[in-house]
Amino acid sequence: MSARDLSARGSHLEISPFICLNRWGIFSPGSKGRGVDRYEKVRLLGEGGSGRVWLARDRLRGGGSVALKELSNASRGREEAMRREFVTLSSLRHPGVAEVLELDADPDTGLPRFSLEYVEGSDFVSAARREGAQALLDLTAEALQALAFLHDFGLIHRDLKPANLLVRNRPRLGFRLVVLDFGLAMRGGVEHGEGSGFAGTLPYVAPELFGGAAADRRSDLYALGIVVHESVHGRPPYLPKEGSRDIASFVEAVRQGRRARPAVPPGLPEGLGAWMEDMIAVDPGSRPAGAAEALARLNAACGTDYRVDTAAERRARLVSGAPVG
Repeated sequence: MSARDLSARGSHLEISPFICLNRWGIFSPGSKGRGVDRYEKVRLLGEGGSGRVWLARDRLRGGGSVALKELSNASRGREEAMRREFVTLSSLRHPGVAEVLELDADPDTGLPRFSLEYVEGSDFVSAARREGAQALLDLTAEALQALAFLHDFGLIHRDLKPANLLVRNRPRLGFRLVVLDFGLAMRGGVEHGEGSGFAGTLPYVAPELFGGAAADRRSDLYALGIVVHESVHGRPPYLPKEGSRDIASFVEAVRQGRRARPAVPPGLPEGLGAWMEDMIAVDPGSRPAGAAEALARLNAACGTDYRVDTAAERRARLVSGAPVG
């Protein structure tokens, strides 16, 4: 059973709407019921506990394709969270983060919604398994470069999984990987999503979070390590039993590190196995302290020469303002 199957079966402990990032936008709170909707919905792309994302055509942009995120359940907290997420992400400019376009109100419901870049491609695991060893290493490096950028700006994603790491069919500024869905993200210790406490998608949740620890950079790195493991071996190292309600045994296995440790398949660098072990270590202190260190360890383990501070990274930092701290 894949992560996509798990999501379909409701393995979220707190399901967030599929999301992305931004740019310019205007929110019009009084637009309820006025005129024809600028967006023509084509098909549903994703759905969570409080929202949906559609592939839509934007009539004001010549009928171009966009992803449209809307609320399905109204509450003051969710509306505020959507606006806050848009504002937070609107300043960020990075080719590894989907571009948010405009914030407005649904003409029928009056609820806030926003449009964003529609990413044509496939999820991380599908792309890596289809394209092979070099693609896996390249996409892992791009994910770490994007995470380094987000972490520098104080953002902890909290829900990294294959569906939230899409791979463009065509690169943008040298990047194919795109980080999506910031509905559970935290900035400066404040959650964007409604509510508080534990949240995430079970197979990708770091062990310490089950014990009440706060999410941080290392819990994001753990989730990415699980995604890479799934790409290499065809499944995450920990999975709840299909149809089982006994989540406690799954959680205990994760917290104790009880899992199979298969060898890395032929064709991949032998050192990749040790790197994955570091990333998904039960003790967060045994993991890399941040994305830059994780990338340095990947280079050392696999004989690669990926850099965090690329020309694209430097431009992204300059146009996005000063990092936190």
